[in-house]
Amino acid sequence: MNNPKVCNEDGIDRDKFYDFIQTEDGLNEEAFIFRMFLEKRQHIRLVDEETGESMRALVGSLSGYRSAFSYFMWTKVGNAIPLKWDQQLKGMFKGFKHQEARLRQNGVLSMSEGQSHVTLPLYEALGRQFWSEGIPEHSFTNSWSWNLMCRSMNVNKLTCSAMA
Repeated sequence: MNNPKVCNEDGIDRDKFYDFIQTEDGLNEEAFIFRMFLEKRQHIRLVDEETGESMRALVGSLSGYRSAFSYFMWTKVGNAIPLKWDQQLKGMFKGFKHQEARLRQNGVLSMSEGQSHVTLPLYEALGRQFWSEGIPEHSFTNSWSWNLMCRSMNVNKLTCSAMA
């Protein structure tokens, strides 16, 4: 948004952006700006013990930003992602993954990845809470089926031929 070369009053102007990245210098500049954007995304909970500052968001979150930008700028309008852009970001993400691996080995980050499982005591606490509110039928809907619904995107494309 702070780059008038590619933005208008509403945000990124695709035409200006596409024109600007036609040159190698323009593409490198925009890739650098996007990399800086990603590197400045902060994790909502993790804090660096030495500096007391928020740590950079983890690779999974940064991948979401990358995917959203790619969809908005290229995929949505039927364009291919420029190879050089993609290569620069892949290199950065490879470095981020190595950094996170070191943090995991040093005990700074949890060894497990992804969302934490909801524990049985939490399910029970949810059930007690809904029961106390007089709507026990929501206990099942909100806890057990909600947990299954969150996985629907993982399995919705499975077909009989894929199962074979």
